[in-house]
Amino acid sequence: MLAGALVAGAATALVATPAATQAAAGESATVEQMLKTGPSRNRIDVVILGDGYRAREMDKFEEDAEEFLDYMLMQQPFKTYRRYFNALRIETPSRQSGASRPDEPVDNVYGSRFGCFDIRRLLCADDDRVEEVVLDNLKRNQIDMVLVLVNDEEYGGSGGDYAVASTHELSREVAVHEFGHSFGHLDDEYIDDNCGRYDDPWGFNVTQKRKKPQIPWKVWIPKKQTLPTPDDGDHGTGLYEGAYHCAEGWFRPTYDSIMRTNGAPAGPVNSEQFVRRFYETIRPLDSVKPKSDKVRLARGTSKRFKSDLADKRLKTISTVWRLDGKRISKRQASQVRFGDISGRRSTLTLSVRDGTPLVRNDPKGVLIETRNWRVIKRK
Repeated sequence: MLAGALVAGAATALVATPAATQAAAGESATVEQMLKTGPSRNRIDVVILGDGYRAREMDKFEEDAEEFLDYMLMQQPFKTYRRYFNALRIETPSRQSGASRPDEPVDNVYGSRFGCFDIRRLLCADDDRVEEVVLDNLKRNQIDMVLVLVNDEEYGGSGGDYAVASTHELSREVAVHEFGHSFGHLDDEYIDDNCGRYDDPWGFNVTQKRKKPQIPWKVWIPKKQTLPTPDDGDHGTGLYEGAYHCAEGWFRPTYDSIMRTNGAPAGPVNSEQFVRRFYETIRPLDSVKPKSDKVRLARGTSKRFKSDLADKRLKTISTVWRLDGKRISKRQASQVRFGDISGRRSTLTLSVRDGTPLVRNDPKGVLIETRNWRVIKRK
């Protein structure tokens, strides 16, 4: 296992201890907005739950949650797309502080404990209890990335349906790594004794293929790159052996990354997948005006059409307006006059595209959004 890496990607749904269930049942939850950049229906909502925080420690939970959020949103590609994120925290006081250990039970809300799967640093929580609290207190469109932040200074964390991390300074790196699994659909790139334990990888950042046309990240590999790539240093994007917990037979795209070593950069391939997942969750347009896709114009009149971008400051976003296929504007708004309509009706099309260099492969077209209006001459 590499420095800072933890076993991740395995399901971590655990049965809550009686103490945890009892503690949770006796406490109410309070939801606090930490960051709001736009409507939840078109934002990536990060939800942070605190475990092992007593009622008098809610100020500490607030501080710990803010520190993690600030850290995450300073990492790329999250930093570039910061305005695509909202964040909430759910306060659920525990009766005791910290996480349980095999020989030291703690009465906390989500049953967080070290030593899961007999691995000391694997810190898990009861996924069923987490889901119950989240769904009881939030709408489904407010739940995109969930972190259980555990009030314990020992280093640890885990992945699965939800990310779990302690308040140890390095554990925030663990949490970003775990979001790589739970949100980014990325696989582990490190080596440990779990080779062959997991089936059906996501396959965006690990592969068993050796020939370039079959490698998922082939568009990122330079023409003269050696394949497999020597694993004796950073030679750029290639095919490095040692990934998915296996020393041989599995390959990763870069010498190092956040999915291999906590605290490392995401790297180009993982960043691309994160950005694609951003756009699978939200669209670049918050709204358009008019909302109706059918507009009637009387003789001598005109209509203004407007786009409202989710991030107006994102320089890689382009907007193009076309009337019957002919480009008429590249601004965020466009005007159509009665005289512009050919024949009885015309079609106005708005195309919004994120041309970020972070993405070279967009097979689903998630970085593009198109809206159409039928503009009809009124009799």
